[in-house]
Amino acid sequence: MLVQKLSWIILLLFLCQHGAEAKRTVACEGQSLRLSCVWGLIKVIKANYGRTDRTTCTYGKPAHQTSNMRCFRGTSLHTMSIRCDGRKSCSVPAVNSVFSDPCVGTYKYLDVHYVCVKKDALRGNQIGASDSVHSDPVTSFSPVHTFNMLVQKLSWIILLLFLCQHGAEAKRTVACEGQSLRLSCVWGLIKVIKANYGRTDRTTCTYGKPAHQTSNMRCFRGTSLHTMSIRCDGRKSCSVPAVNSVFSDPCVGTYKYLDVHYVCVKKDALRGNQIGASDSVHSDPVTVSKSTWK
Repeated sequence: MLVQKLSWIILLLFLCQHGAEAKRTVACEGQSLRLSCVWGLIKVIKANYGRTDRTTCTYGKPAHQTSNMRCFRGTSLHTMSIRCDGRKSCSVPAVNSVFSDPCVGTYKYLDVHYVCVKKDALRGNQIGASDSVHSDPVTSFSPVHTFNMLVQKLSWIILLLFLCQHGAEAKRTVACEGQSLRLSCVWGLIKVIKANYGRTDRTTCTYGKPAHQTSNMRCFRGTSLHTMSIRCDGRKSCSVPAVNSVFSDPCVGTYKYLDVHYVCVKKDALRGNQIGASDSVHSDPVTVSKSTWK
């Protein structure tokens, strides 16, 4: 499990270094998911048929069908790779007959990350340090942006490895624009580890909104983590409105949402606003799993 995570982390670092970022696409259960590359060929790097949040693909579904956020199909990446790797485009139905049902009674979705690579980068089904990544026009970034992105990912990766080692899992919570987002810890204190007020997909917080308000998937507010940390770190609970007056508007005309990941830590782990290798993480009952990060 940790080895699988590490391989994906290494790939992320490689992609950042070469100025490319993985595309992400989601299809609700019963729909078909389509991947395509303008240049290069498809390489799927992460996939799950299941459910990991309460906000994606929830419209019209009863709460008991969307409450399970630990629904994983371990063979999803293998299935997607067989059907899509090395092609210019592919379409895969998000159905139990293709992936089998990882959690009966839960309404699922297929969540896939992929990149566009040169043909020779697919040899041995691996991307190596000497291989080249094709950056589609929609996924190219300037060197400055790439550097900032790499720094942000590195800090997140270090914390992920720490959490994996200690058997704890970060909580994730989302609030649509205009709503309030609440964080809480049964034991320990809040430590926000990742946050963004903006939009990074077309599926979260979209009900009743016109397409032009949800089409921008590169809406980021760089100070989101700082704002959340000031308001929530070191507390048992906190409530933060997902509004422009708190975060300012990173993309005018886009309907946004506040997406936050956090953990519950001992008080001494918050010294200097950092979590170090010797600090302890409190795992709330709802976030503990000895088989986390699948």
